Amino acid sequence: MNNPIPADPKLAYDKSRKKKQLRQALSAEQGHICCYCGQRLILEESHIEHLRPRSTHPHLSLEYENLLVSCQGNMQPKEPRHCGKAKDDWFDQELMVSPLWKNCSEFFEFSLAGEIMATKDVGKHHSAKATIDRLSLNIPKLQAMRQAEISPLFELDLSLEEVIQLINSMDIINDQSGYRPFCSALVHLLKLEYAID
Repeated sequence: MNNPIPADPKLAYDKSRKKKQLRQALSAEQGHICCYCGQRLILEESHIEHLRPRSTHPHLSLEYENLLVSCQGNMQPKEPRHCGKAKDDWFDQELMVSPLWKNCSEFFEFSLAGEIMATKDVGKHHSAKATIDRLSLNIPKLQAMRQAEISPLFELDLSLEEVIQLINSMDIINDQSGYRPFCSALVHLLKLEYAID
């Protein structure tokens, strides 16, 4: 990751202006989608997430490579926790599928109904299941949001060439809007439907 805002211990971490700049930089790097669930980030409703929690890794509190942006910055009463809020202080080197891994999407599969599932790959299944469960990535709210993105796409009559172009476009961060929300689910399902490796 590029580091537009150096992690300087002399800077007060909780200064709101610096924190907002940091959140903006991280969000742009993530293509304006939540690091865990993939929904569109609204900056004012997001929060800075420490992949390795501050409670157990205080020396990484200001390390840029340990910082991400997650949804649910402003929790509503009785709102179900997911992503960074559900993860809280959990981090297990053996079980946590890091969103920073280039191959992290290979750990998950999706259904047309918006469900996220652990891959059947034996070497990845256990970690994927633990991550889904600990981050509550399969709650009805997130399933419905995924399905709302998935359904219109499968109502289109696309040629194989158009599907390949669409999949390739989802790998590129648009300067204005970032990644398409839930792009990992969309790519997985399109490849499955059109038998693309």
